[in-house]
Formats: sequence, structure tokens, C-alpha cells
Amino acid sequence: MGKQLIMDYKYNQSTYLSRYFSQMLYDNIMAQGEIEFDMIVPVPLHVSRKRERGFNHMERISKVLAEQLDVLSSGTALQRIKATPRLKNLNRDERKRTLEGVFKADKAQISGKRVLLIDDIITTGSTMNFCAEVLLSAGASAVHGAVLSVNIKD
Repeated sequence: MGKQLIMDYKYNQSTYLSRYFSQMLYDNIMAQGEIEFDMIVPVPLHVSRKRERGFNHMERISKVLAEQLDVLSSGTALQRIKATPRLKNLNRDERKRTLEGVFKADKAQISGKRVLLIDDIITTGSTMNFCAEVLLSAGASAVHGAVLSVNIKD
């Protein structure tokens, strides 16, 4: 997946790409075989970042993907309660320190649910790991992850 296409989607409001990216995730999920989940949850943006961009790109993808898979989608089940700097230039340890205590899950929405957590790019895995831990602590019975692109960084 072209990183530039994802950046264009995120920062230039190329919202027409929502369906394209959703289809990519759908195809990859179907290729994995039987992954059972009840709900799709996008990695959340902080309110200030959402306001800056004008939309939450992963929430849009989540809604389209949920329609394709006939499951729930929730942009409120997981929240980013603290603003953070952009993570793209931070190493693994810096990301872990930055993400400590940043996410909060809504137990009422999550409890007993098998969750598919989606994000655009995975670099060190820190964001996905912190989100998964918070979802499991809130009572999710399982958390699976799916991303559009992998950008390995130590």
C-alpha cells in the first residue's frame, strides 16, 4: 500500500478513498479465514486532531467495512483522552512513554465483544498494543488487529 496515498487521505481529506481502503481491509480479512469479531473499532484521534483534519479517517473506513461485514462499528467505544504529538518520528521507547494513559474504552460498548481494531499504519505496534490492552481491560473477550500498511521502525 502506498504510504503517500494514505497520507493524502489523512491530510488532504481525500475521503473518496474510504471505500478503496475499506475494500483492501475486507480482502485481507477474508484471506485470513475465520476471524470472528462482533465490532470494528478504529484507533481514535484526539478531539483536537479530529478538528484539525476535519474528520477521523479510520472511523470512516470502519463504517464502510462494518457495512461490508455486517457487524457493528463504533467510533466512541475507544477514545483518545490525551492529545499526543505525532508519533511518526518517535522510536519504540518514546512511543510507549507518549502513549501511556492515552486511551480509554467504554465498558458498556466493549464488554463481552470480540473486537477488530483497525489503524492506517503500524510502525512499532505500540499504538495497537496500548489500544488492545485498554479494550481487553474494559472487558473485550478478544481483540484482533488490521492495518492498511506496515512501516517497520525500531
